[in-house]
Amino acid sequence: MSPESTTPREHGERLGLKRVLTVDDSSLIRSALRGIFQEADIALEEAKGGLEALEKLEELDKYDLILLDVMMPDLSGLEVLEQIRARSNERVVVMLTGSDDLGTAIRAIRQGADGYLQKNDLLMRSDHTDFFYALEQAMNYRSGLIAQQQLEQLKKDLYNMVTHDLRNPANIISMTLELVLEEAIGPLTALQREQLGLADEAAQKLVRLVGDYLDYAKIDEGYFTLEPSQTNLGELIESCVRQTTVLAQARGQTLTVYLSQPVLLMADSARLKQTVDNILSNAVKYTPEGGTIDVQLSVQGQYARVCVQDSGQGISSEDLKTLFGKFQRLPGEGRRTQGTGLGLLICKTIVEAHGGKIWAESRGIPGEGSTFIFELPLQSS
Repeated sequence: MSPESTTPREHGERLGLKRVLTVDDSSLIRSALRGIFQEADIALEEAKGGLEALEKLEELDKYDLILLDVMMPDLSGLEVLEQIRARSNERVVVMLTGSDDLGTAIRAIRQGADGYLQKNDLLMRSDHTDFFYALEQAMNYRSGLIAQQQLEQLKKDLYNMVTHDLRNPANIISMTLELVLEEAIGPLTALQREQLGLADEAAQKLVRLVGDYLDYAKIDEGYFTLEPSQTNLGELIESCVRQTTVLAQARGQTLTVYLSQPVLLMADSARLKQTVDNILSNAVKYTPEGGTIDVQLSVQGQYARVCVQDSGQGISSEDLKTLFGKFQRLPGEGRRTQGTGLGLLICKTIVEAHGGKIWAESRGIPGEGSTFIFELPLQSS
């Protein structure tokens, strides 16, 4: 059946509306709407102004749709709309406007209305297919907003679940294992120490994985923020190198740091430490036993530059293009290493949030390795 031959009752069945409230000080408009909705077999209640509408809206949930006049003598449509949205984000609200009220109707949409209809169209047309189509569009729009908000809430709930139900217990397990390994609660046999050491490594890996997913969630939702403070970049790098040296020595690697001069800047020191730790960890992971890793801090004009160069197998030009993308891992033997593939994306986000940039250079030749570089403005905030 074509839209032109659809009856008002069929329109009503398609929309699924049970009860509508129309708010308008014009008896002519109310009469026109009364006729339309009667033919569609949809219950209609009427209010002659904004104050009467607010009284009826004490039972807001009983209305599926509210048709709201823009201009009324007691309260404006915008004022009534504000009251509706303060109480419900689910009710569909369509503004009724005269030809000279379009600007106000558009402003109402920005403040939460789902569409608008011109009154002249109600009075001049006997075929109200366009009218019902406009109502359907408004209802679909509101349904989409509600679905989006429900999805956003689901994401927040998942984020909170990961934070409290996974990260906190993982941290407790890791700290407890470290306490046992330090023999704070009693001596260990060699076999016990070996097995507990493996469990501790797994717990620490779980903490890092959960941390990566939480950071990615913040990035994906757009609320990744910094907490800048006065930061000595050289001291921060030295601290990271001291912690990584233990891992490098276990693989027979030589880790050397070169600091040209003190570098002070406003930055989020915890996030920068996360960036340096990630790059150094990758360098150790992807450099063969007996290889070298050099870390250099220098000042290039108005920027502080950090370079981490390794003697691994290098990265091809094709892999360099996607290196800082989502779920990307460094090529080579390290692919067997479990991880989220989010580390370099998080590093990129951190550096760019400081107003800097990060990249990698390599000719893809084994033994020449790769160099990871990031720059931060000295006035970074």
